Amino acid sequence: MKEGAFPHTIDNSGRNAITAASRREATAVIEAENEHVPILGGVFNEIGLITLSGGIPILYGGAVIGGIGIAGSPGEDATGKEFDDICAEAGIAAIAHHLNEDRSDWQ
Repeated sequence: MKEGAFPHTIDNSGRNAITAASRREATAVIEAENEHVPILGGVFNEIGLITLSGGIPILYGGAVIGGIGIAGSPGEDATGKEFDDICAEAGIAAIAHHLNEDRSDWQ
């Protein structure tokens, strides 16, 4: 958690990961959709999902196998991309080589 981040960001990061995995899309996309359909945020909240950026689905072999969620990095870069999304993408990049390895020996 980033220094100065609020305690609820721990919960929000998990909700970002779950939302990205279950919806099979980045939460930044869902957040943008929420601007046009404001009720979406309330509906998502009711079922434990979230409409904030910072969540990205993890893909393996074309299938969603999980999600990564980041919260607590307020602000955005010079292009307008939120720091939570930048951190989530860095996390995916850090494990991407593992997602391309042969897993035939897994039990």
